[in-house]
Amino acid sequence: MKPRFALLALPLLLAACTGTEESTPNLPLVLLTDGGTTLRTLTPTEDTSSTPFTDVARQTVTGGVSVETLSSGRRFALTRTDGLDSRDLQLATLSRSAPCRLPRVCARPPPALRVIAC
Repeated sequence: MKPRFALLALPLLLAACTGTEESTPNLPLVLLTDGGTTLRTLTPTEDTSSTPFTDVARQTVTGGVSVETLSSGRRFALTRTDGLDSRDLQLATLSRSAPCRLPRVCARPPPALRVIAC
């Protein structure tokens, strides 16, 4: 019975605490606030004080629509009404692209494609 118990206890011993303390990664948070006019970068603080985030950078933008983190985690895309910006965590513009101009689509479908409600 004892050898069987030792075999069952082995995974528990291997999964036990190793005594090292791992810190959480310091991941930045990019926010578009005030109706798309203010862009902010925040980082979490180490302590659990009344202010859990540190305001790293703040910038006024015009026509802000949304913010998306890019795959590296160190850059993000700011979608504006007049284009798209690729920016770093200090909010510096790395590249800018003009908006895509799509042709207008017919608002009413042709009669053959209309759906008749029952």
